Amino acid sequence: MKSRNKRIIEWGAFFLIVISFVVMGYYTYQSYSNQKKEKSDVVKVDNYYNPDYLFNNDYIKMANTIEDFNDEGKDVYMYLDKDNTFYIKYTNGKTSNNKHVTNLPEGKIVVYYNNLYDDYYEFVAITEGKDLYYVSLDLNSKKDYKFYDIEEKINGVYVPSYDKSEVYVNENNNLTTNFIFADSNNNLKYLDYEKEEYILRDNLEEVKPYFDYICVSGTSFKCDDMKIYQTFENKLVYSYMNKIIKNESEEDIVVKDMFATLEIDLDEEVDFDNIDKYDYVFTLYIVDKEDNFYKLELDKKALNEKQEKRALISSDKKVKQIIVNEKEVHVVYMDGEETKITEGTNKKVITSTIYDKSKRTLIESVKG
Repeated sequence: MKSRNKRIIEWGAFFLIVISFVVMGYYTYQSYSNQKKEKSDVVKVDNYYNPDYLFNNDYIKMANTIEDFNDEGKDVYMYLDKDNTFYIKYTNGKTSNNKHVTNLPEGKIVVYYNNLYDDYYEFVAITEGKDLYYVSLDLNSKKDYKFYDIEEKINGVYVPSYDKSEVYVNENNNLTTNFIFADSNNNLKYLDYEKEEYILRDNLEEVKPYFDYICVSGTSFKCDDMKIYQTFENKLVYSYMNKIIKNESEEDIVVKDMFATLEIDLDEEVDFDNIDKYDYVFTLYIVDKEDNFYKLELDKKALNEKQEKRALISSDKKVKQIIVNEKEVHVVYMDGEETKITEGTNKKVITSTIYDKSKRTLIESVKG
């Protein structure tokens, strides 16, 4: 009897062990499966927003140091003295301004600069310990400035490679900046100002969703108000509705290149820096990966009301090359026929950051 009870207990223990292993195995697999899915999702979402991808694909570049400074026609000289006081000597015509910027610690420091616009600059100082200091200033100002300790560790300092004039990584009432930082974990961040102090934020993809775009700007119509982005997958998106632009067959357009024209239908010469004074038409031209040619046309009302319109095929001919300069755009088709897009008065060519990035004067078909 005792032997029988013993065997029952042994078999019961054996089954409990087996069941325990099965349960543990199931939950281990579920945990692995969930982690794998979560990892896959993270890679999918964050794939593009890392320094390696953006730098290697020429969306961002390393910021210049003051040793690399080019005065770009201005009489400006910058240097750090032995006490790490930052000096700027600036001559504008007959006016000279010598300013010094303080509050840097001792030790080896590298100072990066960025010309925001006109005589407005921003500077980043990085210590040997990777500590971050920041200041922005007006060269024409009579006051002196000091660096602010951001209290963050930084591995790299970048700026967008090819950006439009007066379009910034972050701009608000308290700050204008074009610096992008890689932190100690290689995550990308940008500068912001809150509650009277500078801070770094990590939602770069929200403030800078894509780096290739065409935009419309004027006196009251800023570039940020209307952009058409090219995504990292080479698709088109309206900035104000975050919606992919499709062709007339409801298919995504995979972009090879694009440009735009801004036309004001008047005989007399017009001021394109004050386009809100006129009735105008903004036309986006797109060449896709199959060399098809598309056109998206938006008039002043459509732009102001942020109306949605689909891109339409403007020609059944394949594009061989597009020749772009400041005033003219020539589209050459595979059969040799040529169209001059900018024929007529008061048309302005607007190139995209795709075009600007490669500095091309023409794009040739892969098949051509």
